[in-house]
Amino acid sequence: MPPLNEPPIDFSEPLRHCLDYLGRSDVSVPIQSLLTASGIDRERLRVTAEQFYRFCQHVAAATGDDMLLRRVGRHAGRRASLGFLSQAAQGIVGPGLLLQHLIRRHQSGRPALWELKKTGARRLELSLGGKGHGPFLCQYVTGFLEGLAPLYSQEGSGFVHPRCTGRGDSRCLYVLSWPNRPGDTLRRARNLLAAGTLLTLPAIPWIPATATGPLAFAAMGGLFALTAIGGIIERIGIQKHLHRQILTNEHLVDQENANAVKLQLTRELSQAVGSRGSSEDLLQAVIDILAENLDFDRGMIFLVDRDEKTVQYRAGFGLGEQDLAVLREPVSMDLKSRGHPLPDFLRQSGSLLVNDVRGLHSVRHHNFCRWMAHLGNRSFLCCPIHNGKHPAGLLIMGLSSPRRQLLESDLQLLEGLVPLIGIGLQNTRLLHQQSSQFQSILQVLAASIDARDFLTAGHSAQVTEYAVGICRKLGLSEDYTDMVRIAAMLHDYGKLAVPDFILKKDGELSAEEKALIRTHPDKSREILERIPFEGIYRQIPQIVGAHHEKMDGSGYPKGLKGEEIPLGARIIAVADFFEAITSKRHYRDPMPYPVALQLLAEESLIHFDKNVVDAFFRYINETRVCMVGRSRPKRTSIDRRKVRIPCRTHVSCQIGNRVVAGTSANLSSGGIFVATDHPIDVNNHVEVIFTLPNQPSTLFRLKGRVAWHNNRKAQRLPHGVGIEFLRVPEEISGALNGFISHYVARHEAGLADEPVLTVH
Repeated sequence: MPPLNEPPIDFSEPLRHCLDYLGRSDVSVPIQSLLTASGIDRERLRVTAEQFYRFCQHVAAATGDDMLLRRVGRHAGRRASLGFLSQAAQGIVGPGLLLQHLIRRHQSGRPALWELKKTGARRLELSLGGKGHGPFLCQYVTGFLEGLAPLYSQEGSGFVHPRCTGRGDSRCLYVLSWPNRPGDTLRRARNLLAAGTLLTLPAIPWIPATATGPLAFAAMGGLFALTAIGGIIERIGIQKHLHRQILTNEHLVDQENANAVKLQLTRELSQAVGSRGSSEDLLQAVIDILAENLDFDRGMIFLVDRDEKTVQYRAGFGLGEQDLAVLREPVSMDLKSRGHPLPDFLRQSGSLLVNDVRGLHSVRHHNFCRWMAHLGNRSFLCCPIHNGKHPAGLLIMGLSSPRRQLLESDLQLLEGLVPLIGIGLQNTRLLHQQSSQFQSILQVLAASIDARDFLTAGHSAQVTEYAVGICRKLGLSEDYTDMVRIAAMLHDYGKLAVPDFILKKDGELSAEEKALIRTHPDKSREILERIPFEGIYRQIPQIVGAHHEKMDGSGYPKGLKGEEIPLGARIIAVADFFEAITSKRHYRDPMPYPVALQLLAEESLIHFDKNVVDAFFRYINETRVCMVGRSRPKRTSIDRRKVRIPCRTHVSCQIGNRVVAGTSANLSSGGIFVATDHPIDVNNHVEVIFTLPNQPSTLFRLKGRVAWHNNRKAQRLPHGVGIEFLRVPEEISGALNGFISHYVARHEAGLADEPVLTVH
């Protein structure tokens, strides 16, 4: 091992390079003041390690650059490697000898113990350590060797720093290596030929004149030939290297673009997942995002239903009408059904990449590929959408022509996106469940109000229908309309605090009774404020509490005027007023529609918002809720106590110990027709159990008798029996009459398709 060289401790050379770099760079620092603060005098020839390191710390603090000395070293290395003499020497002697010369010259006079040795044909090792070597000097040397990269940095070469005192090693080790270039052998031969030619020059006087010319020509020709061939080989190698470098760069650019696309898709899908409340909106948003950002001709999303009985197309792009007509048909997931390849593929729960559907594929994928080809796909990607451990659906992206090769990276991109779709579907399902539960609770609350009095049965539902119609004619948003709908359903909930003898009183109310009834808006507001409504629905208690306020301030409970009354309350006020005066009450008969409309028009001048009333008129004229106009023929009023209306609901008939199940066809206040194939004798006493379509949570039990059999010809009814109710309690009678009255009103307005029949 060669002896270690121990130079004098002097940092003036690194300091000179540092000052040169700072002078050439755009970094603005007070150099003189930092030199003074470090105790360095420019006139002095020697700089100690402590002074140099102190100066480096001051500069790093002033510039905020902890790697300043590495940049200084690169600057010094580049200047040394890119000089004319260095480039010329590299062409003659190659990188090895030149690197050794530059490193030795650079380390000569440097602090710290250093050792440079050649450990291979194309490998150098520089070892540094001892007194004066520290992190700042390590940075400087590392930068200098990186700056020499033009001399050694070829294909397959590099610079490594395997050992460092900053990482706990006793010494720093730097390794430079470079490959055997194709022109190196020719370059060495050229150099040997040139040296031999120079050595023969003194012997020219003794060489015959006839041989001098050929020898000179041969020497010069050889030099030119070796130089030219070596140059050509080197240029070819450089071109190959540049070509590989270009391909590498293109690959990196493609990878960066793919990462950017993936990031963009992930961001947009995340926003779609967080902002869509229904699965239809979510899937359409997903398809739109994929169609816009990915290079595919078509896309499809299939989902399995909640019962996992069928799989159905839900959204897509790039499909023709014939394809959509085929795809919209649900496909059975039954294991016994083997006619369609989609369920089988879903059960495999794996991804698939196919670049040519016409090629040979595995048996389990063959039918699926044929189906994809039938849909016009030449190549495609499939990724399952999971809901927990179970497959919830399938995302398919396809190309109709082989314009590009599908890659594994395309499949990986989709596999990274489908979990977001699964999460979004799970979120929408949970939101739908919460919304359904919330709506069911609201319907039960509204039904509990109307159930107290059979004459007010259906009042909240009818007010809600009117209020929603007004909102739509006013052009209000769907969110606001839904908020008004819920407020209308619950607008009378405070009447639960009003005693029955007041609500059902036949005569005129006393002043005290009127005052008690007028407390119900405040009671409604107080009760509803206990429900944690969110967003726009927080207005519901305030709107419900103000639905009896009037535009002139004569309303209750607060005497609000004009715009002080919330718009939702003004809408419910008109709907509530019209429904109340056109319905039967204990103390009066219903008002005819023309009279009610005239009264409402008069009230709009004082008590009601005229814009709201006008919107209500547009609604009833368009939907024909009631027939208005002198030119119309007078309609005969239908006696609701003597009609049968269509009614489809499940019915159970208990005859002794036997239970017969059936479905109702029509209903009256005195009986029900039950379609059933089971024989029941006439005059048999039965217990009838059923629900009404508008009150699915309420079970009705009534005693009855079989009044007649249908012979399959009577009024086009199915085979079954007509059952007469024997005893109908008041609360059930009220619910039946309310349901019948609501249907008859819709029939009179032309909104019901099926006829109303007369009771025999």
